Amino acid sequence: MSFRRSKQQADSVRAWREFIQSHEQLLQASGVPANIYQSREMFDDLLMHGHIDHHEDPTRFSVGNLSQEQQTLLTEIVAAYLQAGFSDPGIGGSMTKIGEDARHKVADFR
Repeated sequence: MSFRRSKQQADSVRAWREFIQSHEQLLQASGVPANIYQSREMFDDLLMHGHIDHHEDPTRFSVGNLSQEQQTLLTEIVAAYLQAGFSDPGIGGSMTKIGEDARHKVADFR
């Protein structure tokens, strides 16, 4: 028996891949390890907690370890994430300020 993704699942995977490709340089400059943004589930985990809480993360990455400049870049990424139509997974923890700033950027954009 084979497994076939629904059109909605395929569209979601494609949208995430396109988002990553169009923001790759910004993501790299932000200091967020590539393993965290290779899947939307991992990235959402980061947004919810400021670190990876529900998945395996050998890097033990935390937003708190980013420089102010890198946090500003991450704010730009989160704003682009929300503008692209991805739902807010419940941005919190050490991501709260970044999430608030990103939401203001999105509101100013509209």
